[in-house]
Amino acid sequence: TAPSEPERREQAAAVSAPAPGPEPLPPSAELITMRSGDTLMAVLRRHGIDRVEADRAIQAARKLINLQRLGIGQEITLVTGTDEKGADTLQTVALRVGEQRFVKVSRTVGGHFEAARVDRLALSAAPLQLSAEARPRAEGDSGLNGTARDSLNGYGDVMKGAFVAAAAPIALALPAAEARPAETASSARRIVNGTASLPPEGDDGLLRKAVVIRKGDTLSVALARAGGTRAEAEAAIVAFRKVHDPRRLRIGQTLSLSFDPVNGSEGAPQLASFALDVAPDRDVVVTRGDDGIFLPSVVDRPLDRVLHRAVGAVDSSLYDAVLAAGMPMQTFMEMVHIFSYDVDFQREIQPGNRFEALYEAAYDMAGDFVENGPLLYARLEVGNRTIELFRYQPDEGPADYLDARGESVRKALMRTPINGARLSSGYGMRRHPILGYNKKHLGLDFAAPTGTPIFAAGDGTITRIGRAGNFGEYVRIRHNGTYSTGYAHLSGYAKGMKRGKRVRQGQVIGYVGSTGMSTGPHLHYEVMRGNKRINPMKLKLPTGRKLAGAELAAFQQQVQKITILLAEVPAATRLARR
Repeated sequence: TAPSEPERREQAAAVSAPAPGPEPLPPSAELITMRSGDTLMAVLRRHGIDRVEADRAIQAARKLINLQRLGIGQEITLVTGTDEKGADTLQTVALRVGEQRFVKVSRTVGGHFEAARVDRLALSAAPLQLSAEARPRAEGDSGLNGTARDSLNGYGDVMKGAFVAAAAPIALALPAAEARPAETASSARRIVNGTASLPPEGDDGLLRKAVVIRKGDTLSVALARAGGTRAEAEAAIVAFRKVHDPRRLRIGQTLSLSFDPVNGSEGAPQLASFALDVAPDRDVVVTRGDDGIFLPSVVDRPLDRVLHRAVGAVDSSLYDAVLAAGMPMQTFMEMVHIFSYDVDFQREIQPGNRFEALYEAAYDMAGDFVENGPLLYARLEVGNRTIELFRYQPDEGPADYLDARGESVRKALMRTPINGARLSSGYGMRRHPILGYNKKHLGLDFAAPTGTPIFAAGDGTITRIGRAGNFGEYVRIRHNGTYSTGYAHLSGYAKGMKRGKRVRQGQVIGYVGSTGMSTGPHLHYEVMRGNKRINPMKLKLPTGRKLAGAELAAFQQQVQKITILLAEVPAATRLARR
């Protein structure tokens, strides 16, 4: 039946009407990006949300999204309100899961939370402004800003470079610093200098505050920023020092405080207690007694350690593949670390290469993620070879990664002590670019921009440093009684480098330059066996640890156990527990 004239007009109006755009957001809404080590609980608590209320929202969110997959750069929209007592309440938390897709958790009339998948955020009020850490990175940026670089600390410059190579060409939009939301008239939470005032909890009438430890903070500074007096801070730190070194503060730790608004002097609340999360599984709590003296205690937090297995294939990059498989960034960095002795991540990784990893993660009793555990096993297919590595923890000394035969992945010398460089001249006869006649080239040349870091190819002692004729600025390192390495045409040396200094593998010793007889910035790298220069590419590199006897038998039992776990643990699950 043909539509009537009124129906036709109604249909035409519906077609011509513009699609409703996103509703503006209220002033109490904040756009947050997750930082390294963050969980959703940590984000909510950092923004003044009561733990019980935050847990209810998280339980609702879990019905629609795997919160273990949240990582650095995850975008979260948070809307708060106030109750009749003026205390902060959580109204909405929305997690972006796609270009125009969100998981939205909202408070219901009864005070509970419900989760729903939505294509647009309907929160009403004024639009949010992206903070600097949430903005897209500029073209040409490496994609690794402050937070990402901080998370690479402890791996050495070689591993940082390998990680960048393994992550390419992914553009990581990571936050560079902690977001500090501005105070708004519609929110009762007052945020001053990174300190959030929290509502009283329970019937004790105490005022709660939380302070996130920032760069340059001391415990005394953090206590003062929260509102404690100098005398209170000194007395509390004396007690704290009995169980933990106050100098061992880490950026991102949370200092939770309570103040007594009644017993303070000169109108200032009195510090009643504070707690610092000194480790993932314990807090140090300092409490004022009835006699006014502060007493310390250590509170253990039991953790549930769970096995995860990640499996995938490379499409655009290895980083993209492991991210899709749910592997945490810290575990990915560890995997890049152990494979970097045998794999050139800039040249060898190709589409179709497959990987597998088994690793631990720790959760608290509420099921919230706390920390990443060790990488227990990793397998990577590169070209026509498959590399399998197993974690080995000796009775004494640091953990190592060995192949199934019990041989360490660590090599005594690196083939290429520079990242991101192009091999511009190999070992052997060539026409000298300056002298103009054929001459044997007794090393490898790596073309790279001036200032590119150069790394020690292995542990050793600097035996020569300074000007060396046609080599320009030069460093030589003796690694043992057999091998030495040389680095020529440097523009400068790393701080502290001098003759007789011990250096470790992967440590920066200098920077690419074009000093001496050189046509452009590059590193001339040479390896010497005794006094004879040899081809670094054909060098059969000696490995580190080789297990034998009872130690090898114990390791082989561990290999069998891990092989069984690989078959039992489903990919990206939390079913297998240790």
